[in-house]
Amino acid sequence: MSEPTDFDPIAASLRRQFAPPDLEDMLARVAEAATDAERVTVDLGDGDPLHRSAAPAPSTSRVRRVAGMVVAFAAAAGLVLLLAQEVERRPADEPRLDPAAVAQAPSAEQIAGRQLVDFLRHGATLPGDPASCSVEQPPPACEGAEDGPRLKPTPNVQLVGECGGTTGVDCAGHDLPAQRALLVRLMPSGADAIVCIEPPEADPNPRLPSDSEYKIFRRTLNGHVLYEVTPLDHPQAVDYLDP
Repeated sequence: MSEPTDFDPIAASLRRQFAPPDLEDMLARVAEAATDAERVTVDLGDGDPLHRSAAPAPSTSRVRRVAGMVVAFAAAAGLVLLLAQEVERRPADEPRLDPAAVAQAPSAEQIAGRQLVDFLRHGATLPGDPASCSVEQPPPACEGAEDGPRLKPTPNVQLVGECGGTTGVDCAGHDLPAQRALLVRLMPSGADAIVCIEPPEADPNPRLPSDSEYKIFRRTLNGHVLYEVTPLDHPQAVDYLDP
């Protein structure tokens, strides 16, 4: 049940004023009023008034016409009462959706693209230590430890950090829309890029902002979807991933 509002006194007053009357009682009152209206007084000139009925009781059709007018008025009053009750039930602070705002809301693909660009623009980092599957000297534990594409040793791409996979680091905790991501440094330019590795069913299909200085390049490898977000005009890191 809703809490009382400022419309309660209005609704109560309308209920009292416009409650539909009893139909039988209303017809009797209409007939009585019509009969009284037909009565006239005749002055005989000697001071004695003579009262007579100038016409018989009003016809049934006339009574029904008058009753119909009263019923129509009662129906209109009932409609006003229903409107007042609707206003009473509606919360004063009920939110209303703005169609223009809904049309301008970004899609999930646009949000994912914005996250990737912001990650690189703000110089974010991912956990990584010299002993964790470095491309220069990978420890024996890294062999076959990752179920999915791995970055093969190359002087052109350096692994800086990683999330997801077997790292135990949640990519979402770094605002990355990926199950697994590699932060790499491209050589000789020294630019940073992000490579995301996804199963097809989890691919967010990111769309970069139109004003972004970054580009996105995609490929598939061994049942995975790979995409590289880089400031360069061509992909570099995804070409050094092995199944």
